[in-house]
Amino acid sequence: MVDWRFLVIMMQGLGFHPVMVKWIWEMVSTTSYSLAIKGESYGFFRGGRGLRQGDPLSPYLFTIMMEGFSMILRNCIREASDFEYHRGYEELDWTHLCFADDLFVFTKGDVHSVEVLKKALLSFNNGRV
Repeated sequence: MVDWRFLVIMMQGLGFHPVMVKWIWEMVSTTSYSLAIKGESYGFFRGGRGLRQGDPLSPYLFTIMMEGFSMILRNCIREASDFEYHRGYEELDWTHLCFADDLFVFTKGDVHSVEVLKKALLSFNNGRV
């Protein structure tokens, strides 16, 4: 689930023009949904997080979010002395791959490496770049 404030922070940090950031903020933060049960519409409620499915900009915005995760994970690995790469991936310096809305993470699987990954995921969840 995409946190809109984190998206704005990432866009600003990546150097997006303030007008573009404002447009994206307006687009994502004004979402509203309606429930339809047996063909009957039951009012509207506002969204609080996430991106609109089917919106042509959503994949690009998701990519910006995953760049934020990549930065966080790289920092956590750099700070940790006990992180071990998955066999065969250290030479490539690969720790993860993002594809569409999937995330594949590669670590050795030992307790220390998984703790580094957990720290990165918690930081990402809390919106800390």
